[in-house]
Amino acid sequence: KYADRIIELFDGRVVSDREFVREETAFEAAGLAYGEGEIRIPSGYRLTEEDRERINAYLAALEEGDDTVIRRAETARRQSRETVTPDLSRLSPIRFIKSRLPVKAAFRIGCGALKHKKIRLAFTIILSLIAFVLFGLADTFGAYDHVSTCARSIQDSAIHYVSLVRSEKIVRDEEEDDYYYRRAGGLSQDELEDIGVEYGVPVRGVFTPYRADLGFGNLFDRSSAKIDSYYGIYADRFNGFAAIDEETLREENLSLVCGRLPQGGKAEIAISTYVCETFERAGFARREGENTVYDPVTGPEDMLGKIFPLGGTDYTVVGVVSSGFNLERYRKLTELSEDETYAEIIVAFALRQELAGIQEYSLCQVALVGEERLEEMIRVEPKFENMVNGNLYLFENRPEDAELDEKQMIFGVWYGYPDSIGTLADQGLYEIEWVNGKKTELKGGEVVISADLLNNLLAFWSDVPEGFRDADLSKLTENEWTELKSWLSGLSSLQVNYYSWIADAYESEEPLDATVVGILMPDPSGKTPDPGAVILAADEIVLPIISDHRDGVYDFAVGAMPKEYDKVERIVGLSLREDTDVRFELQNPVTYELDVISGVLAELSRVFVVIGVFFAAFAAILLANFIGTSIAYKKQEIGILRAIGARSNDVFRIFFSESFVIAMTNFLLASAGTALTVFLINRGIRSSTGLLITVLSFTARQAALILGVSVLVAAVASFLPVKKIASKKPVDAIRGR
Repeated sequence: KYADRIIELFDGRVVSDREFVREETAFEAAGLAYGEGEIRIPSGYRLTEEDRERINAYLAALEEGDDTVIRRAETARRQSRETVTPDLSRLSPIRFIKSRLPVKAAFRIGCGALKHKKIRLAFTIILSLIAFVLFGLADTFGAYDHVSTCARSIQDSAIHYVSLVRSEKIVRDEEEDDYYYRRAGGLSQDELEDIGVEYGVPVRGVFTPYRADLGFGNLFDRSSAKIDSYYGIYADRFNGFAAIDEETLREENLSLVCGRLPQGGKAEIAISTYVCETFERAGFARREGENTVYDPVTGPEDMLGKIFPLGGTDYTVVGVVSSGFNLERYRKLTELSEDETYAEIIVAFALRQELAGIQEYSLCQVALVGEERLEEMIRVEPKFENMVNGNLYLFENRPEDAELDEKQMIFGVWYGYPDSIGTLADQGLYEIEWVNGKKTELKGGEVVISADLLNNLLAFWSDVPEGFRDADLSKLTENEWTELKSWLSGLSSLQVNYYSWIADAYESEEPLDATVVGILMPDPSGKTPDPGAVILAADEIVLPIISDHRDGVYDFAVGAMPKEYDKVERIVGLSLREDTDVRFELQNPVTYELDVISGVLAELSRVFVVIGVFFAAFAAILLANFIGTSIAYKKQEIGILRAIGARSNDVFRIFFSESFVIAMTNFLLASAGTALTVFLINRGIRSSTGLLITVLSFTARQAALILGVSVLVAAVASFLPVKKIASKKPVDAIRGR
């Protein structure tokens, strides 16, 4: 009725185009026309009754001020019903209006669909939850990192101290891996200061005098039932000396229980409450005539004034310090019986080794002295190199192809081996009895042997002079010394066979033809420990086979463990670094246990990576199956949405909202479940085995993985079926075709 043009479309194609065009009527062609307030009648035209009515209507319209009525009425229409291809160039540009489905509306529609199939949804979430928890758990194993595990275990186990030892990298050939060798001692004062800066903790060194007897087992009643057990857990010796002052107490979180701190260079010590406990249980020895009695010790105060003979010097206890060590964890070692299972025996052994590490590398068994006293002890210390990892042998007429075996030792070919080696400059305060005059340096095969090694020669050498085989060197007369020196200077068959552990462990060097030019004598006063089995040789022989770090005097360094996790992790990382020739390794119960089982954990981590991938795939399939099935049941809804103008993106947003809610529910439950499972496993391991290791740790990594897999599966599982259905014609989707 009103259109100028009607275009009919079917399935996106133009099937009819009807246009209404204007055309003059017959009477208009004859000359009758209406104009602006006038009527034109051609000459000779005969008016009809119809013309008269129109003229009257026109005149009436003029009176009303509208002359267009008649003129519009005179316009006739003729319809064209032909099917044509429209000329689009005549049309104005078409502006399409995009569909607008707000996110909030899409989310509401999607969530509304969750009310259906509640049982199927519940089972899907439960199964996905189990799969994702197992996936997260497997990843905590698979993501095992020695540094972070050690740092977490240190914090969880409340390890309050930092104990560091020096390790040197031993470079092997191409066929063998390099490794770090932990040497006894070797820490210098400069290195202590560098550690304080690099590790972020101030540390102080613990010094153990050469061959000093620091045991005090004779000062308490060893037969006391209170300390008697298969595994001894009480202190019976000191590991060394360390300086202490007020600053040390603050820096290392120590506390003075009673008494005062040692002063200056006096022979005074402070002991730990752990050492005190030995005497509280077994008393303190006191000579009463020919007998030894044990005075009871009821607390730390009773230890003040007690005397400890250590390394030839009597030290007086002036204070007792608490190092924070708790012995309760190790009480169970005193309760072992003969019917223990193998598992219990193994756990007990590990616990005893753990305690041994604490005793050896913490302040609980260290005698604390004044700064000046420690400096004096270091000043007079000889610098002999310990040869635990390399031996020197003395041979008589040793054939070049002979091997040193047990039989040869029994029959006297072996005459003792030095446990230390050094140069002439390393003798410290020991005196040398020269054979043929004093020497300022040793050359070639010239050696100085200790009195201990000389006693071995005299006991087993084949041609020892009469009366010297069992002689007491300290009681020889001057003439006897002259005869003995003469015999030593004539020894032409003496050979020294030494091993170099620096170049390549236990690789024997060629035997050295040796000449004894002096004897290293013990201190007659007894204040300096006997030098033991020592050999001094020329610099060119000694220096290549010993450490080039000659100024290190401390056995280990001790400081306070930081409370912040990132600082603890940094310390652990630095102690395990492999990009340097020297590193300082942490020593505590956690590092000991991790060193034992780290290889097993590393292998398990590789296995659990595969297990984690399997559970992730299984969980993804469960979730994707539910989402895909749910969408497949809603083809008609998707078709209707598309028919009323919704885009594929709008439809995807609706169904992704549904999937997203499921994915987030699964993520939250799986994260909480994984964290709880990790907590229970760690607590179970600690309580059942006594280990101080936090094996598993639920971190942001596991949460991110669970979230990522859940959301990714929800997105993919929603997009693919929606895209497939939305690409169909709406009518096909509605009808399920």
